[in-house]
Amino acid sequence: MAVGSRSANTVRLLVYTKAIKHTIIFMITVQKRPKIKRWRLRIDSSAAVTLTVPLRTSQSTIESILRKHGSWIAQHIARRQADEEKAAEIYADHAPLIPLLGDWIEPPKELHSFYRREARSYFLAECAAIAAKIGVSFAKVRIGDPRSRYGSCSSKGTLSFSFRVIKAPRFVAHYIAAHECSHLKFMHHRAEFWECVRLIAPEYKAAEAWLKQNGNFLRFDQCTRSI
Repeated sequence: MAVGSRSANTVRLLVYTKAIKHTIIFMITVQKRPKIKRWRLRIDSSAAVTLTVPLRTSQSTIESILRKHGSWIAQHIARRQADEEKAAEIYADHAPLIPLLGDWIEPPKELHSFYRREARSYFLAECAAIAAKIGVSFAKVRIGDPRSRYGSCSSKGTLSFSFRVIKAPRFVAHYIAAHECSHLKFMHHRAEFWECVRLIAPEYKAAEAWLKQNGNFLRFDQCTRSI
C-alpha cells in the first residue's frame, strides 16, 4: 500500500488487493479544519472519499491514517460498486420504465424536474395530513438532493426531503414523511419519538430495512446520468 501526494488537498492512495491481485488507485480529498480534534474518514454516496483532519495535522500522519485504513476504503467502495451494479440490473430489467412510489411508469421528457415535482406534491400532501393527525404544523417543504440524508427537519419547522425518495415504495416514502414530521413534535430520537413514528407508520422498521438494502437503487437512476 502506497500513498503519494498530488496536490495540497488531494492524496493518491494505492491499495493492492489480494483477492483480485491488482492495485486500485483512489483519489482522496483531504480537508483540514481548525475546529475539530479528531480525524474523520468518510465515503459518500458517489464513492468519493474525504479525510477531514485537525488543522495542524502533519502530512506523515495523514499518510499513516490512509495506509492503515486503505483496505477498509477499498472494501467499502467495492461493496458500493456491487450494489450499484445490482441496481443497474433492476433498472435494465424494467427499461425504459422508471420507478415511482412502487410502480414502474413511462418516463417523461424531463425526468429530473418530473421527480422533483412529484416529490413536492407527495410530501406537501403527506406532511399536511400527518401534521394534522399529530397536532403540529410546519413552515414549508423543501425538495433537494442531499448526499447523505433522505429527509430532515429544522428547528424553524422546515421539512426537507430528497427527491429520490419518490422512487421508493409508497410505505417507505410514508415512513420518511412520518419520521420528519415526528421531529416537529420531538427533536430527538428517544422512545417517545419512535412511538410517534410507530403510530403514524406502523411498518417503519420494514421501511428502514428497505432503505438499508436499497439505498443505491434510489441513488442510481437515468436522471443523474442525463443531466
